[in-house]
Amino acid sequence: MNNKALIGFLIILAGVLLIPVLLSTFKSLPAPAEQNNAATDSEWEPDPSAVETPADEYEESPPPPPFQFTAQTLINTAWQVQTGEGPVEVELLPGNQARATHPAVGTINGQWRVQGNGLTVTATYMGHTQTISCFIQGDQLIYEGYEIKRLR
Repeated sequence: MNNKALIGFLIILAGVLLIPVLLSTFKSLPAPAEQNNAATDSEWEPDPSAVETPADEYEESPPPPPFQFTAQTLINTAWQVQTGEGPVEVELLPGNQARATHPAVGTINGQWRVQGNGLTVTATYMGHTQTISCFIQGDQLIYEGYEIKRLR
């Protein structure tokens, strides 16, 4: 048998068997243009599995309830109340003690209490008892339809 014919046959056989393997290898490699854009493509088109977030993470938690003054949160606050006798500064102290200061009268002591959404401050001076009742609306005190100015 002719050695040249045998070698030629083996080369053709190897070529037929190796060409599909080589083609599949080259197809899996990115083209040179794709290699240059590989970094920018990943920036523009992120991996969908990395972007997807479970639906429960999108659910918003309910907003916190609005602030509401209570007997505890009113302790150590001071307010300026406009009365028929002029402005009165009222301090709400611990133990339901109150201190009212008026320019003409001076400082007098009294009591305060919260009942429902109402705040009542009572003080007695010169034989006269003065009661101021207002309403708690969230973080405001309302007296005769007007917001009382908070001093501290």
